[in-house]
Amino acid sequence: MFIKSYKNRLLLYISSTIIIFSIFIILYNTQFYYNNLLEVSNKKNLSFTKNASIAYSEWIKKNMRELDVFSNLDLVKNYNDNDSNQRDALNLILKLSGENSLFDYYYISNNSGYFLASNLKGKRSIVERNYFTRVISGQNTVSNVIKSSIDKRNVIVFSVPIYKNEKIIGALSGVKYSNSLDYLMKNFGENKYSNSYIIDENGNILSSNDIKRYNSSYKLKNIYNIKPSTKKFLGFDNVGYLNTYKSNDINFFFYDIQNTMNWKVISYSDLNEIRTKVFHSIMFEVGYITILLFLGAIFINKNSQMILEPLSSFGIIFDEVTSGNYDIRAKKYKIIEIENMSHKFNMLMEKIVDVLFKDRLTKMNNYNYFIFQLEKKFDNRNSSYNNKIGVLLFGIDNFKLLNDTFGFEICNKLLVETSELALSSLNEDFTFSRLGGDEFAILITCEDPELESYKIFKKLNNQLNNGVDYGSGNVNLSISAGVTIVNMEENYLEVMNNAYIALNKAKNRHNSSIEIFNDEIKYDIYEVAELSLLMKNAMENSEITINYQPIYSHKQNKIRGFESLIRWESKTIGIVEPVKFIPIAENNGMILPIGIFALENGIIDILKLNSKFNENFILHLNVSYIQLLNTIYINKLEELLDKYKYDPKNIVFEITEKILLDESGDIITNIRRIKRLGCRFGLDDFGSGFTSITNLNKNILSIVKIDNKLIDNFQDESIKLIIESIILIAKKFGLYIIAEGVENKNQFDYLTQNGCDLVEGHYIFKAKNIDNVIKKLEEFY
Repeated sequence: MFIKSYKNRLLLYISSTIIIFSIFIILYNTQFYYNNLLEVSNKKNLSFTKNASIAYSEWIKKNMRELDVFSNLDLVKNYNDNDSNQRDALNLILKLSGENSLFDYYYISNNSGYFLASNLKGKRSIVERNYFTRVISGQNTVSNVIKSSIDKRNVIVFSVPIYKNEKIIGALSGVKYSNSLDYLMKNFGENKYSNSYIIDENGNILSSNDIKRYNSSYKLKNIYNIKPSTKKFLGFDNVGYLNTYKSNDINFFFYDIQNTMNWKVISYSDLNEIRTKVFHSIMFEVGYITILLFLGAIFINKNSQMILEPLSSFGIIFDEVTSGNYDIRAKKYKIIEIENMSHKFNMLMEKIVDVLFKDRLTKMNNYNYFIFQLEKKFDNRNSSYNNKIGVLLFGIDNFKLLNDTFGFEICNKLLVETSELALSSLNEDFTFSRLGGDEFAILITCEDPELESYKIFKKLNNQLNNGVDYGSGNVNLSISAGVTIVNMEENYLEVMNNAYIALNKAKNRHNSSIEIFNDEIKYDIYEVAELSLLMKNAMENSEITINYQPIYSHKQNKIRGFESLIRWESKTIGIVEPVKFIPIAENNGMILPIGIFALENGIIDILKLNSKFNENFILHLNVSYIQLLNTIYINKLEELLDKYKYDPKNIVFEITEKILLDESGDIITNIRRIKRLGCRFGLDDFGSGFTSITNLNKNILSIVKIDNKLIDNFQDESIKLIIESIILIAKKFGLYIIAEGVENKNQFDYLTQNGCDLVEGHYIFKAKNIDNVIKKLEEFY
C-alpha cells in the first residue's frame, strides 16, 4: 500500500513539472514558430509559383512542337480541298493523331478562317477568334479559355501557321479541353504553403491546386472580383504583396507563363491560415504532452509500453504496405510472441515481393518492378536532384532463330547468363529487369543517361560477342537497344512506348544497333502513316510502275534477262524510294497485290520482248518472305503461267538470306511447290549477311547474285579474295553467278576475267520502262 501511494505521488510530481515547463516552452516558442513558418511559407510560395510558371511554359512549348512537326507534312502544306483522296487521307491522319496525340482534336483552316479538315464532324469558321488574327500574322498562339463552337465545351486552342513557299496559307490548330490544365496542375503537385491559380489576361481563373475549395462552379470566376484590391498589383513585378481582404491578411506572389496571351501563375497565403497552423501545432504539443503523461502513467503503474509500442508499430507498417511501400519490414522485439509474429510477417512480405516483382526464370526483377520504380520517379518529379532519367530496352538479336536451332532449354540458359552479365555491367543505383521473352530494361538515373546508355550497350555487347556459355558449349550473341530520355510531362506508359519504338527501329536496321528516341523518329512514324494511307490508292491511280534492269552475258555477248524493279510516283508527294515503301507494303499487306501486279506485267512485257526480238529472255522477280508464306500468290503464279503459256524455267525468284535461314515448314513447302512448277530461285545480295556457305547446298538455288557493296570495293585486295572465293564456291555447287551494281568498265572487265557468268548494272544501261527498253534493245539488234 505504501509503495503504491509513493508511485502515485511521484507520478503527480513528474506530471506537474512537465506541464509547467511545457507551458513555458509553448509560450516562448509560439511567436518564433509563427515567424519561422511565415518565412518558410513565403520562400516556398515564391519558389512554387516560379517553378509552376516554368512547367506550364515548357508544357506550352511541347504542344507547339507537336503542331510544328505535323504542319510540316507535305500532305498538310500541299492540301487541296477539291481532291477527295487528299481530303479523306488528311481527315484520317487527323483522326489517328487525335487518338494518339497530345491534343483532343485537330482542325486545319485556310487563311480566311474556314475549316478545311478536322477529326471532328462539321465545318466551322474561326475568323472572329482573337487567336486566329495572331496566328495568321505568323505567330504561334495559345488562346484563352473559350467555348468551342463544335461541342460547346471549354477549350484551349494551340495554333501554328502553315507555310507554303514562305507564305502563310492557313493554320493548324490543336485543341485541348480546359480540364487538361487541372490535370497538369494536379500532376505538378499541391503547394501546401499556398493556394495557387492560373489566370488569363482578363483575370479569369483557368485552374487551381486549391483542391479542398476548387470545383467546377469556381472555374472562370474573376480573380479581380475575388480579391479586388490586388488588381493594381497584378500589373507590376512579381514580388510579395501584403493585402487585407475581409480582415484577412494575404501574401501574394505571381509569375508570367511564357508563350501565352499574358497568362500568370498566382499564389497567395492566408496569414490567418498560418496562425491556424500555429494553433494546431500548439494543440498537437499539448496533445503530445498529454499522451506522454498518459503513457508515463501506464509505464509506472503497469509497465505496458512493451506491448503498446509493437502494436502501434504494426499499425504504421500496415499503412505503409497499403500505400505501396513493399520494402518495409517489422523489427525485432524482446517479447517472444511478438518477435515470432514479426518474423512471420517479414517472411510473408518476402514471398509477396518475390511473386510480384521477381522473374521466375532469371530471378531478376520483372516488368512489374520496373514499372513500380519508374512510377516512383514520376511521383518524385518535383524533387530537387539534378539527375536525368533514361530508359534503355534491349533484346537479343535473332532470338527466334536461336530458339529454333537450340531449343527452349538452352535458350533459357542463355537468358539467365545474359541477365547476369547485364546486371554485373551496371551501376548499383540503376534498376535492371527482365520484361519478358528476350527483352530486358534498365532504368538509368544520372547526369547524362544518353551517354551512359551507349557505354552500357557497348560493354554488354562486347561481353556477349565473346561467347555465352550454356553448359555444353557457348554461342556468340549480340543485342539491339532502344533508349528514351524521360520527359516528366509524360506518363510512364508514354515513356515505355517511346523506348519500344526506338528498340523496334534498332532491330529493323541491323544487328548490334542502338537508337535514341527523338523528334525525327516521331516524324518517321507520321511519315509511315502518311505513306501507308497514300499507298492504298496507288494501284488504282496507276502510280505503281515497273522498270527493267538488263542482265548481260559476256560469253554470249548479249542480254539474257531483266530484273523487274517496282517504282512508285505518287500524285500527291512525288517519287517514293523503294527502300521506304517496300517495308511499309510488307507491314500493311499491300506487298501481295503489288507483287502480283509485278508478276503479271513482267510476264506480259517479257513475252512482248521475246516476240519482237526473237529471244528467250528470263524474268527476275524479287519475292518477299510475306509473299512466299501466302498461298494466294502461288496460286496466282500457277494461274498466270497457264493463262499466258509462259515457260516457268524463264522465271527466277530472287530471295534474301533471311528466307534461306528460315526453316519453318510453310516457307520450305511453298518454295518446293514453286520449284515443282519449273521456276528457279536465286540468292540476292550474297556476301552482305551472315549466311553459311553450306546454305548454298540446299537444292533450292540456281543462281547467286554477288552483293553490289563488294563490287563497289573490288579494288581492295581482301574484297577481291571474297569475290573470287564466292565465284569459285558457287561454281563448285553448280550455280550461275550474277554480279549486280556493275557501273564501269573496270568492274566489268575484272568480273568477266574471273569467271562471273552474268553482270547487271548501269554499265549495260539503266533500268527503264518497257517502251524505253524496246528502244534501247533496237540499238543492240
